Amino acid sequence: MVTRRSLVATLGLSAFAGCSKLAKTGAKVGDDAAEAAQTETPSETPVEGIDMDDLGTVPEDGDRSMEIVAVDHTEPRIVSSDHVPDASGSDTFELTLQNTGVEGDIRVTMWWLPEGTSADEDEIPDSRLGRIAAGFREHRQKTVFFDADERRTVEVTGEPPSDADGYYFTADIATRTVRIRNDGSSGEVTVRLQSKAAERTTFDEKTVFVGEGRETVVEFAAHYPNIGDEWEFVLETPGKEE
Repeated sequence: MVTRRSLVATLGLSAFAGCSKLAKTGAKVGDDAAEAAQTETPSETPVEGIDMDDLGTVPEDGDRSMEIVAVDHTEPRIVSSDHVPDASGSDTFELTLQNTGVEGDIRVTMWWLPEGTSADEDEIPDSRLGRIAAGFREHRQKTVFFDADERRTVEVTGEPPSDADGYYFTADIATRTVRIRNDGSSGEVTVRLQSKAAERTTFDEKTVFVGEGRETVVEFAAHYPNIGDEWEFVLETPGKEE
């Protein structure tokens, strides 16, 4: 699935300026990652954070009692933006969003484009750290709750800096949930949210108790600005003593 999650415009224009970047969402677990998951201990169940076609596997020698049965998240899609100048200097910038995912939070960030920046989104760094390094300035962040399939307009006010050539909006997932089923005896399981980059960085984790034959939903309601578009949930259960 491909979803627009960013938009760039020059000051004073309500239409897109340049090309709209289409943020890519999840990819399948690669062969190397799948092979590694088969040998790691304690047992781990890699699960696609965005592509729900593959819920991952459990190592042959691992504890199969804990299983991920569903992953859900908000899914922001940018529809349009508008800039309403004000004589006082406190302009209004509007971003219209639609949440095509489950209900939950979406993080909206507005940036000022540094002077001399191209309005072509293909030339804007994909990552937050890359934009900061290129001289982009974060103006305002807002976390907004959306119902499933809700469309609404988010407003941000501010006085454009004299050296800004335009503004740039990004909208990011800020609610993720994972449903776990326990087909074995009662016990604890640790859920890790991690990026799918080579280093598999863990951004958050929670340990929960799941009763025998029960299901539970674990929610991660936060924004992780550097997690990227490819992420996954990993289950870790206590290792068995020899």
